[in-house]
Amino acid sequence: MESALKDLYRAHTGHTPHSVEELPSSGSNRRYFRLSAPGCPTLVGVLGTIVQENDAFLSFDEHFASKQLPVPRVVAVAPDRMSYLQTDLGDTLLFHAIEKGRLTRVFSPEERELALHQGPARPWLMGFYAEAYLKVFGMSGVGYIDRMLIGFEDEMTEGCIASLSQLYDGNPPFRGRGAVSHATNVAEVLRTVRLIKRFSN
Repeated sequence: MESALKDLYRAHTGHTPHSVEELPSSGSNRRYFRLSAPGCPTLVGVLGTIVQENDAFLSFDEHFASKQLPVPRVVAVAPDRMSYLQTDLGDTLLFHAIEKGRLTRVFSPEERELALHQGPARPWLMGFYAEAYLKVFGMSGVGYIDRMLIGFEDEMTEGCIASLSQLYDGNPPFRGRGAVSHATNVAEVLRTVRLIKRFSN
């Protein structure tokens, strides 16, 4: 799979990458690599596992770019849309800004505020995401959304039984945080189940 990124880098820059460094994953199945060659820009290559998910990300990137938001720009996409290259914004992560609190489990007020924006997953957004995704991809997107629900089913058998925590870590092992039971989260997951049934029928 890495060869696909090397080919894409070569096609985009005209040079074979001299360095290919895998980067830490961040809450998804996508794999990230930093590719570079002398005299060429350093780019981040992304290997996706689901073409629909890649298409969704690419459409978000296009929208964000149109709003001139400071996010990585996609500069090249493979013909099969399973891999793409984007600009490299460096190694600075919000994750590092709350490192002291993560290690000691005692967060300062500033770290708590930053932690809210460090990629926590909020299950109540699932219903809205599923609805938008199914409107775009129809029946072909049902399997993907259905697979996403498996993790929620497992989670509802632990901790506060038949419920979901307020939010979850954005990186493995996705531990629950905040309130141990959050009705809005459960409601949106149930709405997602109903959406899938409606599209399946």
